[in-house]
Amino acid sequence: VIMLGVIIIVGIALWNYLTEPDRGFLIRLFIIGISLRIVLLAAIYIISISRGGYGEIIPDSRLYFIRTVSMIQSWKGQPHFPGQFGERVGFPGHLYILSFFYLLVGLNTLIPNPTSLFSDKLISCLFGILTGILIFYITKDIFGKKAAKISSLFVIFYPSLVLWSITNTREPINILLVSLIIFSLVRLW
Repeated sequence: VIMLGVIIIVGIALWNYLTEPDRGFLIRLFIIGISLRIVLLAAIYIISISRGGYGEIIPDSRLYFIRTVSMIQSWKGQPHFPGQFGERVGFPGHLYILSFFYLLVGLNTLIPNPTSLFSDKLISCLFGILTGILIFYITKDIFGKKAAKISSLFVIFYPSLVLWSITNTREPINILLVSLIIFSLVRLW
């Protein structure tokens, strides 16, 4: 429910920020991109669970989930796995985002398969879509509207970017942040 609310808020923010000529294209791109990712996410989850997996296709996703649970337990003062997952050198920033998200929506570690279909992976889906929208504006400022549409379509539907954005890995947030830095530099220049 909270993630649906976040998607709606992002949609409203995009609606208000986007200029009229770009609004229709980017809203359609957002809806198609998020729908594609949710369908693929559901398919991968169902296939993985039916074969005895954890609903993941990339082992890092499971490790990030376990490390996030450990981080939340340490924040709450509960027993966790000290030192087992690299706390002595710190956690990647991606795990802080996931931990904060889990604190908001809750986390049930009693379920044998605690990874959730529509939890941490939907955040990655959202990051992947927002990257495509940022790429649209970066390209529009440098090369024009036609190139912006082509590049944003390429980013939204490029297979490896789609795959990264339906997993619980750090790549979607890293790509989004690099795109945001480039967007800021282009706008300042």
